[in-house]
Amino acid sequence: PSIHNFLGGIENPKGKKERKPGGQDKSHWQLIILLSKFLGSILRLDRFIMICLDDLQWCDPNVLTLINEIVISVSQYDQEKQHLLFVGTYRRNEIDDVHPLTNWLANLQSNKSVNVTQINLSGLSKDDVCHMLMTEMRLPRRLVSRLANVVHNKTSGHAIFIVEFLRLLLRESTIVYSPQLLRFSWDPSKLSDVKTGDNVASLIISNLTSLQPSDFWTLCVLSCIGFKSETSLFRLLRDSDSSLPSWGLCDLEILVDKGFVEISGPVVSFSHDLIQQHVYEKMPLDERQQLHLNIGTALAAKSTLESTLSHQPIIDGMEKLYICDRGEDDSPAA
Repeated sequence: PSIHNFLGGIENPKGKKERKPGGQDKSHWQLIILLSKFLGSILRLDRFIMICLDDLQWCDPNVLTLINEIVISVSQYDQEKQHLLFVGTYRRNEIDDVHPLTNWLANLQSNKSVNVTQINLSGLSKDDVCHMLMTEMRLPRRLVSRLANVVHNKTSGHAIFIVEFLRLLLRESTIVYSPQLLRFSWDPSKLSDVKTGDNVASLIISNLTSLQPSDFWTLCVLSCIGFKSETSLFRLLRDSDSSLPSWGLCDLEILVDKGFVEISGPVVSFSHDLIQQHVYEKMPLDERQQLHLNIGTALAAKSTLESTLSHQPIIDGMEKLYICDRGEDDSPAA
């Protein structure tokens, strides 16, 4: 029978939860004993077993309990313990102190018979990406430094996305081999025009929770203006006073380094429209409407009737504020 028949609370293939009136706990522990003895019988034959489970942060609590009991059971015997390696991976930014996986890890670490080793993997740094490009392209640092910065900003240093992004640059002939120069070459002005893929954008969105309040607030302000805006318009808002929170707006370079936005000349834009959409929709409706009003008030305070005509970024910014959503009463926000 399927494992979900033994574990309460896990959805079966038809999408319905199995609820047995009695004997469920008994079946659960029978499954644990059965799997433990099965693994033990193989391990005692001087065989090695490696079990790998990915994305444990999405694992059902009952399955975590099953894994926990089996690992602890096998670890009671020295020979079996030395032949079993369990590898579990999870995303640290998707769990908190009350997440089931946090308690599961604490239980394993507190058990003296289980040897637990935690390895924290971070994204590749800009220097790592630079070395990667230097090695693959056989070029010195001075030639690949700018390319490395663009690749790192658009991928957040994620190794898989770096490879996919470089393949995209090759497919679109942004990076080409020059017979005249006898090396790979690219047009720096075209690099910033390459759009980030949806998967990369999703990865960047997952990092929003680690932002400082001023960093996230800056993204909220930019999302209300639109996908892109003039940097001069942003500077006007940053210099305003009471219409924005006390922590103010951060330096745009901070958001550029983290891959959320890009700056091309006088224009700042989100690196992907999904990021702008996620930040905008993450704000509650009433806060969103109030922020639209505050931005309009701040821009109006910085302009006069005579000077407005000579400040095109202010006019553009005021016009873009009309894209705001409507409340339940269908009255437009300011």
